[in-house]
Amino acid sequence: MSVSLAPIHAWWFAPPCLAALFYLLPAMAPLRRAACGFAFGLGWFGTGLWWVIQGLMQTSEAGVALSAALGALLIGYLSLFPAAAALAVGPLSRIGSPWLRAAAIASAWTLCDWLRSSLLGGLPMLASGSAHSAGPLAGYAPLLGVHGLGLLNALAAALAAQWLLPRAQWPAHAVRLAAVQALALAALLLAGQLLRSHHWTADSGSLSVRIVQADQRPAERSGAQSAYLAHALYTRLVDGGQADLAVLPETALPIQWDAMPPAVREQWQQLANRNGAIVLGAMASAQPQPGLIGASSNSAFGLLPGARQAYRYDKVKLVPLAERMPQSLAWLARRLSVQFGGLLPGAATQAPLRLTHPDVRVALAICYENQFGNYIAQQAGQGQLLAVLNSLSWGHGSYAAAQYTQASQLRAMETGRWVLQASNGGPSVLIDPSGAIVDALPEQATGVLAGRAGLRDGATPYMRAGDTPLLLTMLAVLLIATWKRLCN
Repeated sequence: MSVSLAPIHAWWFAPPCLAALFYLLPAMAPLRRAACGFAFGLGWFGTGLWWVIQGLMQTSEAGVALSAALGALLIGYLSLFPAAAALAVGPLSRIGSPWLRAAAIASAWTLCDWLRSSLLGGLPMLASGSAHSAGPLAGYAPLLGVHGLGLLNALAAALAAQWLLPRAQWPAHAVRLAAVQALALAALLLAGQLLRSHHWTADSGSLSVRIVQADQRPAERSGAQSAYLAHALYTRLVDGGQADLAVLPETALPIQWDAMPPAVREQWQQLANRNGAIVLGAMASAQPQPGLIGASSNSAFGLLPGARQAYRYDKVKLVPLAERMPQSLAWLARRLSVQFGGLLPGAATQAPLRLTHPDVRVALAICYENQFGNYIAQQAGQGQLLAVLNSLSWGHGSYAAAQYTQASQLRAMETGRWVLQASNGGPSVLIDPSGAIVDALPEQATGVLAGRAGLRDGATPYMRAGDTPLLLTMLAVLLIATWKRLCN
């Protein structure tokens, strides 16, 4: 299953993987079905998210044993959701109508995947729909979002699983039914491919951009000298050219913005006055919140030419435990000493950055937030392009950077916006509304990516409706399927 996702992008693996699972489950006892789904999740998330252990080892003081234990706990928790979906497949597989049976199984699977991205703050990494960022189904992203792609993937798998049944279990009109289902799937793929060429948002101009990237390892981003070294490096890179907008990575300056000497902040303002608007990541002080550890936020600051005060955006979607830590787990925070751990979330609604020359609205997202399609759809609606600030230097040699880039490609397709991704450690990329990478800086490189980004007005259907229609449809299918099952 993980082969279908970044960095391999073999999207055609995803339906057969689920089809094999859906074929095996109906003959099993309930406990065995749950165990099979759990094992499927262990393979899926274990091979796809092993880099979490590497990240813990590089950014905390947990050590090998505790990092491995916490990584295994995370993978085990994520595997509970495919286990729950597998448990539901048993009774749903006994529905008489093959079409309703396939729709119900696909809905149960996708609903569990959606719950995984929503409960306890959400852990949406490796959503099954993400596999189709590069396939024909990508054309449905502006309509249905990533979970809609996951539903279509699961529907194709559930129909294919019926074709694997022994011939004795097929209905009398099996050949005709299989042919109709195959034609329906072919039409679905063809329509998705045609939709990829449709523009859901309108072009409203362009602006020159510079995406700034520095290859700073975690060890280089801690200690008394790290802030001064980062300041010297990034000011030199920013001062090397002019653009309407320069974007720097998450926590490019590993220090609280309001704790920096006034002369340093003034130097950054002078850079903006000379070279154009700048967006950079830094920490900021925040009001304590009940039940949470910390008094800081992970923020992005916008410096406009001639402005007296910097724009500020505070990260809303925080990584559970690594960034957002409840008071009840203060002992774990002391044990891990995660860099910038114990942060506080920003307000759910924040105004976009507004440039003056030219008059442009820029929506912002910081790293982990970019995994949440529904949240980014709301953010992007306020802007004409989206800037994503990442910090992935701890992930060198892993799948993390490729998976985060794939998420940016999906967000571009869902919102019909250009995406500027600035990553500490790389890759920094410029992505057009179709999800194609226009230009990129490689990983483990220091440099500046200069180009032009388009501006888009309007909203895609997914931006207007979010996940609500999809959830209502899946719940309706499951209610109808349950009623039919009870009647039988």
